[in-house]
Parts: sequence; C-alpha cells; structure tokens
Amino acid sequence: MSNEEYLKYLQNYNDNAKLFQIQNNILILNYNGTFKMPITHINLSELNPNIFNIDPRETFQIIYVLELLYKPNLAENEINFITNYTQKYLNLNDNILDNDNDDKDRVWSLSIPIYKAYDPMLIETPAAITISNVINNHSEIIESGKGKQKRLVLENKNIPTIIDEEDNLPINMEKAGFISLLFIVAAVIATISYITYYIIS
Repeated sequence: MSNEEYLKYLQNYNDNAKLFQIQNNILILNYNGTFKMPITHINLSELNPNIFNIDPRETFQIIYVLELLYKPNLAENEINFITNYTQKYLNLNDNILDNDNDDKDRVWSLSIPIYKAYDPMLIETPAAITISNVINNHSEIIESGKGKQKRLVLENKNIPTIIDEEDNLPINMEKAGFISLLFIVAAVIATISYITYYIIS
C-alpha cells in the first residue's frame, strides 16, 4: 500500500489524518499554516497509527525526524531541529517520571524516532549521532546531580530504559529482609515440628 493510499484509508476514521495529504511524495500538513516535506524513506503504514492522535504538528515532526535519519548529510537548521526535538522528548519524559501526568501517549509517539536512531542500519547517520549526543549529554547532567530527573540509561544500545537505583534500593532491601525473616521462621517451625513428631513417636 502506497503512502497516499494508506493516508486515505486512515482518514476514514481519524480526523487528524484529514489534515494531511500527499502529493508527488510531498507530505503536506494544513494546520495553523502549511507545512511540507518530501517523504521518500518512510512507509506510513509501518508506523503506529496512534501518532495521528496527538497534535498534528508533532505528528509531522515525528515523520520529519524519521526522514532525517536517512539523510547522509544534514544542514545546520536540520541538526538544530533534531537537537531541539530530542531535548523536548527528554524533558517531557522526565516530567512524566516525576509527575505521572497524562502525556504518556504523546511521549510514546515522540519517542519513535529516538528509538529508531539506535537501529544498527542508521546508528552512524548524522541524525542518529545527534540524537545520541543529546541523550548522552542529558544523562551526564543527571549523573552529575545537576538535574533532578531519573537517570536515562542505554543498556543494549537499542532501547532507552529508565532506572532509578536510589529509589529502588530501600524497596529491594526491605524485600530482602522480609524474605530472610520468612526463611528463619520456616526453619524454626520445621525444627519444632520435627522434635514434636519425634517425642510423640
């Protein structure tokens, strides 16, 4: 299914999708102005349709950054856009971790190009390197204690995961102490039962 066909199909049940159109492989958004970009690498049918449930301008930005991931060279304004986009995503993600607000679907959608940047096929492209640099800088700020956010760790170079070791440590210690106590009580009960059984026998 071509991008034009898929977009028309999506427009049957998604009002935001109706704000988009594709002409000669140019994606056009008519929403508080007109925005255009060539769409040559991205197959819209392979993206989760939920990205069309958020603000249409952010949907456009998601597709734009995905397209930039395939470019061998970037202009300065494109690098700046990717930097600002990634920083916005990180800030929103931090805000969700701290406040558990209702932006989870929005942040999940914005994360799509971030995760895509760690695709082995794209990881050496200028856009992917820019995203990685912003994330690493963000992590360094948090590690240094200058930021109040939870620490973002890239464990397997593919998926960013959130780890807050300081918050989890007391819980883990409590669980460990409780389990040890159970073992001791079980051992005492077993011993008493054995002695009672032996005396009765």
